[in-house]
Amino acid sequence: MHPRWLKSLQDLSPQLIHAHFGLDGVLALPLAKKLNVPLIITFHGYYATTEITLNQSQSFYAQTWDFVKNRGQFFR
Repeated sequence: MHPRWLKSLQDLSPQLIHAHFGLDGVLALPLAKKLNVPLIITFHGYYATTEITLNQSQSFYAQTWDFVKNRGQFFR
């Protein structure tokens, strides 16, 4: 993230970040951490009904990629 872009966002004094869809939330998380603001994610459609199995041996990013690849598999 370019420092001037981050500074411009900090100058706006955001109170939170709202992302739509889980993957957007994953992408917005580093920004929320840098701005030290809460991140709220709204899940729509299949994101809200997809089964996710957490695997402690996989990294967060590997689990996220698995989720994206398997997003058509619905929770039963």
